[in-house]
Amino acid sequence: MDIHDWSKSGNIAIWRYEPKAKNFPGWHMSCDSEGYKCLNELLSVFLDAEPMKKRTLVLDTPDPYIASSTLKKTMQNKLVIVKSSNVSQWLLTDDCGKLKLDIGSGKIAELMDGVNDALAGKYDFSVGATNGQNLWFW
Repeated sequence: MDIHDWSKSGNIAIWRYEPKAKNFPGWHMSCDSEGYKCLNELLSVFLDAEPMKKRTLVLDTPDPYIASSTLKKTMQNKLVIVKSSNVSQWLLTDDCGKLKLDIGSGKIAELMDGVNDALAGKYDFSVGATNGQNLWFW
């Protein structure tokens, strides 16, 4: 399958907490089971893709009751995944609600493991990097 043949199904939401408190660094993700499955399908396609391939996903609104509902969430509107030629690359950057993930093959595998863990019912853990570059699963 080509990256551009993939289509999103289910709900995928990514947000940050405001203000950016030290107890809640990085970005936070929640999906329904269909969303996690289709995200893993896309990540699998990225594993075999050439570097610099990219795909944009329109994200959903996070459930207000997921993970610390009393804290203000700033929703990401889109996620742009770009495959890096650096196997260990993991870089999250925000541009006005559009989250860009530059990711290498080694980190794609790590992200897929996180998605599989969340799909199996494990939550409140993060993958990626530290210092606000992590992606939490709820």
